[in-house]
Amino acid sequence: MSGVVLKPCPFCGKVPSAERVASGYRGNADAATATFRVQCEHCGIKFERQTEVAIDDDGKVNVLFDGHGEVIRLWNTRAKEK
Repeated sequence: MSGVVLKPCPFCGKVPSAERVASGYRGNADAATATFRVQCEHCGIKFERQTEVAIDDDGKVNVLFDGHGEVIRLWNTRAKEK
């Protein structure tokens, strides 16, 4: 996940790792999937989300769910400081 800016771990401040951890198909191969994970190796806290894409009858790729963007958004979300 190059080019992605991740905040440090909210618990220990260490730099997290980010990677695609799995790929596959959903259903009768009607959608391809890729699972992305952001994890602090020190604390063990992690977020995983699955991206799903499908190809329509015209050959156009449709993103059904952007797990890559979602896992980054979740990791980088922090409680508001008072």
